[in-house]
Amino acid sequence: WLIYMILSILFYIYGEDFIFIDALYLRIVTAFTVGYGDMYPVTNAGKLLNCLFIIIDTVTIGFITTKVMDYILRFRELQKEKKE
Repeated sequence: WLIYMILSILFYIYGEDFIFIDALYLRIVTAFTVGYGDMYPVTNAGKLLNCLFIIIDTVTIGFITTKVMDYILRFRELQKEKKE
């Protein structure tokens, strides 16, 4: 996931002419909130890739959340079994 984020930041730097901090900001905001609207890609390729980024980010965050919740629930279940 880190490599994917780095490559997408590089796309914004070279494909959309953003400076590093703006590209980083846009990626993080897009990954976690689907953007505020203050910055956005302007090229057709940028818009298309941004849609793809949103889908990948949503699936990835959902997968991570599921794994964390599964771990927490299993841990609680093991704690209950130990008490009994």
